[in-house]
Amino acid sequence: PDTVRFTRQIKDRIPLDDRSGVLAALWEVTYIDGKRTADEESLVRLVAGLLGINDRDSALIRQSVLADLGMTDS
Repeated sequence: PDTVRFTRQIKDRIPLDDRSGVLAALWEVTYIDGKRTADEESLVRLVAGLLGINDRDSALIRQSVLADLGMTDS
């Protein structure tokens, strides 16, 4: 799917404060298999920006997801 159009639909329908939950779900999907790949992380970072979530908040959300999954940020 077209990432830009998809994220625009989310931005139009979900308030900024609630988009952090969407991003957390994406980070969880990225890490749930226990593997970290640069391609997956890059895509989620792109989506975060398209959703209007700044890099700092995205990093905090990512760290929280990693902690919840019992993974380290390395």
